[in-house]
Amino acid sequence: MFSPLKNIQDFFTGNDTSAPLQGTLPNIVRAIITFFVLVSPNMYNYFVPEVAGDVRWYALGLTVLFGGAILALHYYNAGVDKLTVYKSPLPLYFAGFLALMTAASLFWTESFYRTLFFGTNFVCYIGLFYLVYILRSKTWFMSLISVLAISVIFNSILGICHFLTITDDTIRQYISFWPKPIINYFQFSAPPAGTFANKNLAASFLVVALPLMFWLFTVAKTKTETVISTTALALGGLFFMYTRTRGSWLSFGVALICFAVWVVIHRKAILPTLKASIGFGKVLTLASVLLFIVAGAQLQSGLKGYHSVGESIGEQVSSVATLEYGDVGTRMAYNINGVEMVKDRPFLGTGYAGFFTYYPMYHAAKVETPPHGYKKEARPQRMHNDIAQMFVELGIFAGLAWVALFLFPLFAAWKIMRSSASDGEKVFTSILLLSIGGMTINSIGDFPLQMPTGAMVLWLMWAMMTGLYVMNCMPARKELCSFKTHKISFAIIAALLAGSGVFYAEKMYQRNAGAWNLKMSMAMIKFGRIDERTLSEIENAYSTYPYNPRTIEHLALIYTVYYVRNQPDNMPYEKILAALDTQALEDPYGAGNLINRSAVHLQRAQQLRRLGDTARAAGHIDKAEKDFKTLLEVLPMHQDTYSTGGLIYLLKDKLHIANELYNRALQIAPNDKISKQGLNAVRVRALQTATPISGLKGATVSLPMDMMPKQPLASEQKKK
Repeated sequence: MFSPLKNIQDFFTGNDTSAPLQGTLPNIVRAIITFFVLVSPNMYNYFVPEVAGDVRWYALGLTVLFGGAILALHYYNAGVDKLTVYKSPLPLYFAGFLALMTAASLFWTESFYRTLFFGTNFVCYIGLFYLVYILRSKTWFMSLISVLAISVIFNSILGICHFLTITDDTIRQYISFWPKPIINYFQFSAPPAGTFANKNLAASFLVVALPLMFWLFTVAKTKTETVISTTALALGGLFFMYTRTRGSWLSFGVALICFAVWVVIHRKAILPTLKASIGFGKVLTLASVLLFIVAGAQLQSGLKGYHSVGESIGEQVSSVATLEYGDVGTRMAYNINGVEMVKDRPFLGTGYAGFFTYYPMYHAAKVETPPHGYKKEARPQRMHNDIAQMFVELGIFAGLAWVALFLFPLFAAWKIMRSSASDGEKVFTSILLLSIGGMTINSIGDFPLQMPTGAMVLWLMWAMMTGLYVMNCMPARKELCSFKTHKISFAIIAALLAGSGVFYAEKMYQRNAGAWNLKMSMAMIKFGRIDERTLSEIENAYSTYPYNPRTIEHLALIYTVYYVRNQPDNMPYEKILAALDTQALEDPYGAGNLINRSAVHLQRAQQLRRLGDTARAAGHIDKAEKDFKTLLEVLPMHQDTYSTGGLIYLLKDKLHIANELYNRALQIAPNDKISKQGLNAVRVRALQTATPISGLKGATVSLPMDMMPKQPLASEQKKK
């Protein structure tokens, strides 16, 4: 049997003889990765909670780049002058292909900075996968699972406090010297969330972690190990109940059923080992844990105004039977319309993270997306199906490689169960399969792999399963080819990786600093404040780091609204349009930016007309018309689209079309003041030009042509 804490001690003292790669430098890399696994699920940036995951991605990138550099130095010190390529497990090829496709998609994506950021993170996951595989060690794998227990305990304590509305002030009533802030430091958008800001992400993490905590409990030998594993299992289980996340509950339940079938099939290897590990004392402890979870789950939360937190477990489970179309129809639409996206780009896809960019053009490709999932104020960032999204973004071949990564653990575990591996390793492999299976099911109906921690743990487990497969089922691998090299090449690789790490650290520091200003401007917009302070914050964010897509988006929005409100007669049109054009390059189908850019073009056109520059005015009207035609595709259900077109054709003196568009806007929103004003302007212009328009009554108000109807402006667009 494996003893987790002893394994950690062996690793740090360099006595891990099961590792095929030995030496001081490989152990240093193992220590770096172990530290990353320990701290990553607990990292959080208080000042920018909307992008709280970014700091975990930063840590991932630094771990991979500097870890890779140190490993390259190991090969340099070893004087390696010949590289031998052996027959390797398929996941290594699948992962490499995904990395190449992700990098290549920068050449065809329409959201370069978005693809660059999220694609870099994805490639870093693959880098972590390769590092853990290369450094594979049975005892180190057990140690990595052990350190996860600390994160489970810490997050569970926070989540339970969130659910029960326990704050720092609450504790300070009993412990006067309690420091602040601790609990209050970790803000949330959907509690109870621990350090994850959102309860769904916390629940996805627990789907993976809870089986591993059970394994730690079964193999614990000392009192310390038993206390840690029991605490993690009890608090993690209770926190899981408090998340009120039906999707994660369902994923965990289905995974448990599949695991039960697996145990029945392999009962000769698994059941005797578990029976030997779990004595009478542990049975009583496990029963106490279950009793604790059941009793604690009966408590109700004092939180108000948050989705599902106030419901009991029974109410949350029974609500599945009463789901409305808006609850499930949205995700169905994402998936069905996603098929149409794949049909149009079958081999290359939209580019990594491009689903968000392209979906407006496909929101009704096959079925109409319910308003809950797509409207002027909200659009999906993710497909809510991590497996299908890979087909959309990187094409069919990359999608198949992605699916193969999910299926390989089942094949590997089956082979290991029939190998000469010890019974303890077989049980550990089975528990790994349970965790991977739970995350796989969860990722079909949500997006846990789009966020840092869930993806990190999954790639870590894929590396472990691949490593265990090689060590147990491929002990003598076939040599495919070999070629001479020089050890200096490893020094060059180490220098390149270390230099990339320094560059990455600098850029991510700038991004994080800019994100603080971005957060401030977003908070002000949320409360309807767009003034000099808001303008200053977003300009500081952009000057600090101009490559953040959200900063680019909000700069364009704030420029438009601020100058329209505060300097309507002296607007810096070129400055505003430059920001709007930059946003359009990053997000060409975003309805909010299209509405705002057409508004600025039309206001500029009217100003130029008053100055007598009709040629330039016509150019701006033509640009607004181009945006309007795109709006007809991405936002045909909103009155602002048609009032935009109405003003365009009013300025072009195409009054029949303008009349039709304004009336269409009023059919959607009968009380829309802008459309009413526009329709009245059409009447006035028809009288002035003696243009007969069927069904158009006489003007009710005399409206000079220099008082054209206002163009609607889009407020901040939310992301789902």
